[in-house]
Amino acid sequence: MNSAVFIGFAGLGLSVVLHIIFTAMTLGTGLLAALYRWKAYRENDAWAELFARRVFKVLIVSELFSGVWGTIITVFLAGFFTALTTLATDALFIPIAIAIASIMIRIPTIAISWYTWGKINPRTHSLVMWIMALSGFGVPFGFRAIFAEINNPTAVGYYLQTGQNPGWMPYADPLFWTLYLHTVAAVISVGGFVAASLTALENDVRGVKAGLTLG
Repeated sequence: MNSAVFIGFAGLGLSVVLHIIFTAMTLGTGLLAALYRWKAYRENDAWAELFARRVFKVLIVSELFSGVWGTIITVFLAGFFTALTTLATDALFIPIAIAIASIMIRIPTIAISWYTWGKINPRTHSLVMWIMALSGFGVPFGFRAIFAEINNPTAVGYYLQTGQNPGWMPYADPLFWTLYLHTVAAVISVGGFVAASLTALENDVRGVKAGLTLG
């Protein structure tokens, strides 16, 4: 293996691992923040709103790191694996489009949620938070189809044999739903446990309980 290939594989592998870690944190804490923002609105609970805001700060930091490593992944794929990236884009256009569309919804709603906190109707703000949280799960809905194809390339095989776009075929891959549901469970757990760990440092018993319950 020459040095360029080694750098490509090592850099891509490290980037994927770190990106998945921070993505799990940001998706999980996003769900927890939205849940407690909604509870604050519904129950007029001042602590729930404060907790949601603290968890949301964790989301913002982890989102920044997730985005950085996601960009690095793109650079490695385009620079070192150009032919593979072209093939994946042609054969798996729909999953990639779903992931990108979800990111395009999530990032603006994160900004809207932060800058309108306390400045708009609580019900409207809670709704924006839910859009922010749930849109994040569209990202793995796209990328887990790609991961399923890496292990069981049914749609890619169809594309290579026929030259036709496989459309929604990646979602018929028997590995997809297992991978996606595992991801959903994992990010919810990670978000809860991260929130519980951080609130434990502040001796916030109610916050620890909230995080552990979700985790």
